[in-house]
Amino acid sequence: MKHLTLPVLLLFFLTITAVVYAQSPAITDFRLDGDARKSGADCITLTPDYQWASGSIWYKKAITLKSSFEMQLRVLLGCKDGDGADGMVFVFHPYAERTGYRGEGMGFAGLEPAIGIEIDTWQNDHLGDPWQDHVAILRDGSVFHG
Repeated sequence: MKHLTLPVLLLFFLTITAVVYAQSPAITDFRLDGDARKSGADCITLTPDYQWASGSIWYKKAITLKSSFEMQLRVLLGCKDGDGADGMVFVFHPYAERTGYRGEGMGFAGLEPAIGIEIDTWQNDHLGDPWQDHVAILRDGSVFHG
């Protein structure tokens, strides 16, 4: 297996407002794309509350998966449930300028090679999602749970 040094991508798509709190490293160590905006000294809002909003946060420094590391985040996925949206994925992949498909793909779909930790708050029956909110480990841009 090829060794990959991977930047970190945090994604959030559609109508839920997510806030990520960074303690260390500093907010300036992240690159914000799409609808993501700094919202306070140590906070980032990934998406505003409107349909098809999409934002991502890239950690600027590569992380090797050969060594242990720790990241601490506080994530608020909003207060909507029945009329909320898809969720977010914490992604490791080697192309910092590339984001996957938004919406039900949560910015992860189509990324390869990639590993993603999904926090899914919307049931997509055709993707094999369970009815409840869930966490899953995804591989190589596939958001299918079958």
